[in-house]
Amino acid sequence: MAEAKFELYLLGSPELRRNGQPLNFDTRKALALLAYLAASERSQRRDTLAALLWEELDQSNARASLRRTLSTLNRGLEGAGLVVEHDTLALKADQHFWVDLTEFNRHLNEVKAQLARGGEITASHITGLEEAVALWRGEFMQGFSLRDSPEFEEWQSQVAENLRRDVTWSLEKLADRHAADHAYNKALDFTRRWLALDPLNETAYGRTMRYYAWNDQSSLALKAYRQCVQILERELGVPPLETTTELYEAIKQRRFEPPPPLTLSSAPPATASNVKTASNVNIQSETTGAVESLPVTGFPLVGRARQWQALVGAAQAVFQHGQGRLVVVEGEAGIGKTRLVEDFLEAQRKAGQKVTKVSCYEGEAEMAFVAVSAVLHTALSTLAEPGQLEAIELEWRQEAARLVPKLGAGLPAPPPLDTPLAQSHFYEGLRQTLLALCGSPGIVFLDDLQWIDGASLDFLAYLARRIPEQPLCLIMAWRSGTFSDQSKLAQVLSAARKQDYVTSIKLARLSRAEVEELVLAGLPGKRTEMAHILYMETEGLPYFVVEYVEAYRRGLLQTNNSEQEGFLAIPGGVRDLLESRLRSVGETARQLLQSAAVIGQGFDFDTLREVSGRSEVETIAGLEEVTAATLVVELAQPDSELRYDFSHEKLRSLVYEKTSPARRRLLHRRVAEALLDRKAGREALYGQIGYHFRQAGNETAAAHYYKLAGDYARSLFANREALNHYQTALALGHPDKDLLHEAAGDIYTLLGEYNAALHQYQLAFAGNSNARLEYKAGKIYLWRGDWESGISQFESAFRLASDEASLASQIYTDWSLALHHLNRDEEAGLLLEKALALAASSGDKLAEAKAYNIAGLLARDSKDAEKAKSALEASLVLSRSLGEQNLQAAALNNLARVWLDQGNLEKAIELTQAALELVTAQGDRHRQAALLSNLGDLYHATGQAENSRSCVKQSVSIYAEIELEAGTYQPGIWMLTDW
Repeated sequence: MAEAKFELYLLGSPELRRNGQPLNFDTRKALALLAYLAASERSQRRDTLAALLWEELDQSNARASLRRTLSTLNRGLEGAGLVVEHDTLALKADQHFWVDLTEFNRHLNEVKAQLARGGEITASHITGLEEAVALWRGEFMQGFSLRDSPEFEEWQSQVAENLRRDVTWSLEKLADRHAADHAYNKALDFTRRWLALDPLNETAYGRTMRYYAWNDQSSLALKAYRQCVQILERELGVPPLETTTELYEAIKQRRFEPPPPLTLSSAPPATASNVKTASNVNIQSETTGAVESLPVTGFPLVGRARQWQALVGAAQAVFQHGQGRLVVVEGEAGIGKTRLVEDFLEAQRKAGQKVTKVSCYEGEAEMAFVAVSAVLHTALSTLAEPGQLEAIELEWRQEAARLVPKLGAGLPAPPPLDTPLAQSHFYEGLRQTLLALCGSPGIVFLDDLQWIDGASLDFLAYLARRIPEQPLCLIMAWRSGTFSDQSKLAQVLSAARKQDYVTSIKLARLSRAEVEELVLAGLPGKRTEMAHILYMETEGLPYFVVEYVEAYRRGLLQTNNSEQEGFLAIPGGVRDLLESRLRSVGETARQLLQSAAVIGQGFDFDTLREVSGRSEVETIAGLEEVTAATLVVELAQPDSELRYDFSHEKLRSLVYEKTSPARRRLLHRRVAEALLDRKAGREALYGQIGYHFRQAGNETAAAHYYKLAGDYARSLFANREALNHYQTALALGHPDKDLLHEAAGDIYTLLGEYNAALHQYQLAFAGNSNARLEYKAGKIYLWRGDWESGISQFESAFRLASDEASLASQIYTDWSLALHHLNRDEEAGLLLEKALALAASSGDKLAEAKAYNIAGLLARDSKDAEKAKSALEASLVLSRSLGEQNLQAAALNNLARVWLDQGNLEKAIELTQAALELVTAQGDRHRQAALLSNLGDLYHATGQAENSRSCVKQSVSIYAEIELEAGTYQPGIWMLTDW
């Protein structure tokens, strides 16, 4: 019989296994004894062990208990592992007895010993550390305790703390080493594990931000900073360190330090894809002898024939068959997404098709509807027929005029967005106007979607869902890995693929043969050795290949026959190439480029002239110079206002980085002032104005405009953008702190992030504790199902609102609902009567509508359907007259429940759908989840299985996010059905 193999697991929930099967003892102290011996790694006196584990007994009885436990262990372990001497015990790990903690410590001790000797960590050490952290299943003896042995528990806690430090140290070393190898995805895996263990560690956040930035994922770096801010505020009530904030600003402005170069000691092992073979051709940097430039558009579109045909097929579906199509183009930065689509669009323009192209910019990701506004502005500027604008129905133009005031010229102002179904009507107005302006049929191309603002993304999801209804080809390009599988856009695309109206294009790097074709197209007659070198240097990234060829044609690089062994990389790489191109233009042109980089988006002539401070003639001459050098390209279509942009984002980033801080401040101030001079649509620019004032050092003005930007975003139900603007205004010292904290709390409540909402209300309390804030906090407890806490909060609110009849009525109403949930219906009824009386005496229709809604809910639960209908219909009439969407949704939902009780499923579905549309438009996620759940049940009852599954899936996803944010299991969150 083979000898048994025992495994002791202490990292995580403790467990002893025999040949892979759990081995249990009748006393927990047997496992505690093994753990103590394994962790101490040396012999222990019996008296010490007896006193530790049986401290409540005298010495004689304690030793007797130890003997019994030891006897039990010896039988179970069959003599393996334990070393029993006359007065001592030890645990010996060998081939028959394996301990995860022993293995973990062995790997760590090897590395620490190497470092103590002044040596470097080798590849074998890295492998060892990775094996060590792979053993970490959780805290030392997680979930294990000996309540009658407090000294053991104190020892266990200390060991757990030491091991936690060891594993975070290991994760830090692994992250640093992989980052030094430029293996940023691996480095990020370890920083994420580091943060999971130590979520308050700013060093780990800093590493994560830096590695994301170096990995060309700046948006995720900025997200990591925001997570850091949120958790430090929530857990410690402190802001991040100044160094962390400075890193955030550097990444946001694309001026963070580049990664250190690979060294011989840190370079990854040679593989087929990165080995550089010896060659007698070497490329060296030169700065003289410029020759005629070959424009980027002069290069053929290499290696993209299949993707081109996919685009052609999508266009044919739209223009020949009137079928809407979505086209998704993904790939890494510099892979040629923009080039592929722009060449295709140019071919479509020549064929007479209507094309609208807009790019998203990183600095605009928090500005509400900026991408949608850009599409409408661009399409409006290229109208081919004079009467095309007038052909759009007035109600749709009114809605779109919220974003583009020019569309509303001569029309009355649009109604406020707090009327019934206003948000849906707003979205539909944007859609109808976009279709009319962009051609029907037509093509709309949104580039760099990884930087799109959240409000525009929401509308894009709305538009994408209706693609089959419209002859539009919507092309979207973004960097791979930007959107998670749970994002709104990903969900829309998943549904669209099932209906087969999505074309997905993923671009890969060029092969060696394709790089050779591209090089020989730009440098006819050159030897293939040069193409081979450029393939090895660029790893097949088209943008870099073109830049090297451009540099060679300009005389900035030349070949050199070198007999020395090995391949010498081009000094400085692509960065030096770009800098050499910038040096090729004159001083005035460089100043114009600096101004353009600070503007931060596609720019027009007048803005560039105003910001740069140059004359009209100088600006024209400078633009001609930079466009001839292909540093800047024209964006406009024929017969429209000319706009310009950098030919690549890397050029913009480099120009901004190389502009002195003092000059950047001056230029940011000029941009802010130029935006303020605009009359039409200035509201939509408040976020940009605030940003530029902030970069200019004028924090007072910046705070003012960020607050206005938040108000504007909130008016459009762009809740996330509004929240970001309010928080920035607070960080910059806006004087109305209490008001901003309250507004942030209101938005967090809509988003279902209740802990954050309560925190914001508490911050507002500090400056101005009042009945309204206490009442809002009470309602949060109500939504979480914490009825007792809600009642306590309502009592406090009522004491402060005793002379405010209207507010007191609303407090009584929600108070009665909490009592009802606690089955205290008699008290609930009395409070509701008081609520109705106060509402009537104050003449407050809102308070009256709320009271009628709860009265209907209570009547339904008491089986009085007619009374319930009467009260709820009264609430619905009043809330509609007041334009109160939340209250309308509540009354509709509760009415639907009454109709369900009476067996009228069709009516129940109709009312629930109307309620869902209202709360979805407002971004009220908790109520959205509840209504989706209710609707799923109704669909199931009517046999609509697919619709039911879809609703329930969405509902569960939202509920789970809300509960995750709450941090603990709170069944009240999931049990919401009526309110």
